[in-house]
Amino acid sequence: MDKYSPTVVLNTETEPDGVYTYKEDHVIISYYHLYNERKTGSICSYKVNRETNQLELLTNNRTPAIHNLGTVIVEDTKFITACTANAKVLFFTPNDELKEVNCAIIPEECEVLSTSVGGETLVASRNDGYISYWRLFRNGRWKPVKEVKCHDAEVWTVAMNIDGKTLLSGSDDTYCKAWTDDEMIFKIRFDAGVTDLIWRNQTNFLAGSYDGSVKEFDIRNWKKPLWEGHVDGGAGWRMSDQGNRIIVAGACGGVVEFCQTSNRLFEKTFQKYEPHDSMVYGADALGNDILACSFYDKKVVLWRRYDN
Repeated sequence: MDKYSPTVVLNTETEPDGVYTYKEDHVIISYYHLYNERKTGSICSYKVNRETNQLELLTNNRTPAIHNLGTVIVEDTKFITACTANAKVLFFTPNDELKEVNCAIIPEECEVLSTSVGGETLVASRNDGYISYWRLFRNGRWKPVKEVKCHDAEVWTVAMNIDGKTLLSGSDDTYCKAWTDDEMIFKIRFDAGVTDLIWRNQTNFLAGSYDGSVKEFDIRNWKKPLWEGHVDGGAGWRMSDQGNRIIVAGACGGVVEFCQTSNRLFEKTFQKYEPHDSMVYGADALGNDILACSFYDKKVVLWRRYDN
């Protein structure tokens, strides 16, 4: 199962918790640091130098501590969205300044855990069980619309369908819920908290959980998953859908890959922990390779793919 060879490409000063490949050999890494109850962080962009096996720093933006990275396209520009530990949602491109979404409806003591965009609606999940909504207005600014209580614990993840009509939410209360116009249309219970949700298309979505499962569901027949994989000893903490392969940051389970089989379902083809020495909180495809970060050991690893 060892189809990747690891190389440590960066030892960081603070704890990395998110990885996103912005474009070929250009990656974004987010950081979260807690010291004396003060939560700080940063968003950094890097160029991958494959000759030296190093990440070369391009930009470094100091921020509050970052929980999660996402993306949104506004007027043909792709922005990175960053969720912070002090009630902020940040928009950012590697060549631009950070922009803060108007967060007037989020209490200052709240932490924003994830964001998603569908149609002209932006949603953000919070650690108090609420989801906040914004609408995109003609002047290009996001305006707060409402907040809705959706769960009884932290809402780790939200995923808005591309049409902006169906919202998925996953919480530490162990439920994945589906919503249309604030009305719950179904809920699925897991054995532990639901940590990540991704739409694969208009009807199918992936769900990752602390219970170690990675599942794909069809909302038209949601009572049974289309397929189910498992991260041994870890969690389906963060997922990256690459079409025919799914990359998972598996926390204590390390780096995991599921690949599509001939019957269009998926099976686990790779899982490895070392040389990570702590929880892998971020992972994304980098071409055929994988870039992953682990938190407490402050390490970024490039997993190079090789074919026997």
